[in-house]
Amino acid sequence: MTNIILSKPLLNFLIVCFWASIALFAFQLIISFRTFFLFSLGIQTEPHILLLGTVFILSTLWIILFFYTLYFFYKYDRYSKSGIFFLFFHLIYSLIYFYRVIWQQKRELVGSYEKEPVLGKSIFLENYENEEINEDEQRNYWRQLWLQAIYELTSMEFQKKKWLDNENENPHYSFGEFMNSYFDDTLSDFDYSHYIGIDWISQQEYEMLKEWHSELHKYETPNNDDYDEKAILDDIKWIEIVKKGEQAREKLFETLNETEKKYLMDENNKLD
Repeated sequence: MTNIILSKPLLNFLIVCFWASIALFAFQLIISFRTFFLFSLGIQTEPHILLLGTVFILSTLWIILFFYTLYFFYKYDRYSKSGIFFLFFHLIYSLIYFYRVIWQQKRELVGSYEKEPVLGKSIFLENYENEEINEDEQRNYWRQLWLQAIYELTSMEFQKKKWLDNENENPHYSFGEFMNSYFDDTLSDFDYSHYIGIDWISQQEYEMLKEWHSELHKYETPNNDDYDEKAILDDIKWIEIVKKGEQAREKLFETLNETEKKYLMDENNKLD
């Protein structure tokens, strides 16, 4: 199972946006009732500037929440049935989606049309206190995923074995999925400085991977075809990147404890 890192400050801000949206509903009801009541008495008044300002601020927070939930849905959950509700109910459904899927995590995300368990995802919150996963467990789990993603991208033998297997039916074993597992599912579009800051990796570990990581990030497949694994494996640039990654992996291996070493060097210790 892969994980999505959601920072606690971001979650807190989105919760504020959520309650602001609820407050906007109540505000609009009060304003509508007041306007209707005064109109029935033959009284016409202009809305107070402070009232208009409050509505504007609350509406802005709601719009921010809407666009974030839409972004989150498209990136991590776009094959779920929620897309139908987003299509027809837009802003209103964004509140329900945020509460149920992002905040309360009442169901698994559906980031692929495939149903293999290996593609399931969960949202993990940095420094978020809950009964099931403490900070150390979360860190250890993330590092296992991180080391496995590095192994996949630095082992030419493993890539040839999985990518060129015509009988393979697992969509994970492809160039695109290996890259997504590393950059999107594991790093979650954060720079390494983020994970150094929360002490999930050390500066020393980053220095070992820095050059390989940079070249991997800039790599472009032959003819921009991410699905032609044979051409990628024959590409001189890719061969050099994998070789550099293998050297970095060997250095990193020497710094790890015995438990973590197996995730970096052995395909049989992959987490599903």
